[in-house]
Amino acid sequence: MDEFGPDGTQAPPPPRFFADPLAGLPAGDAPPEAAVPVVVPAPAVVARVPAAVFEPVRRRPARRQAAPVRPAAPPPARTGRAGLVGCLLALLAVGALLFNVLREIIVAVVDLLR
Repeated sequence: MDEFGPDGTQAPPPPRFFADPLAGLPAGDAPPEAAVPVVVPAPAVVARVPAAVFEPVRRRPARRQAAPVRPAAPPPARTGRAGLVGCLLALLAVGALLFNVLREIIVAVVDLLR
């Protein structure tokens, strides 16, 4: 914790990297040279690349399109008591589920208010 000097003041911040805040932008000064040198691969590495990489891609011949398949006719709608009973049972199950959810919410609100 040596941030403060003996008189209770902090040391000044380090100098800026660029004197101008806009330096390094396209309109400003050029940034310093890169610390990492650019490595160009040796010609032996390029020679090992297969020649197929540099060849243009050959296109496959186009397939013939089959005649469009017409979808089968939908099955006739169910009518009668069996369909009605099934719908009523489904509505009863969903209603019971929603009733239980609503009951749990009301119980939780009542417990919060106590």
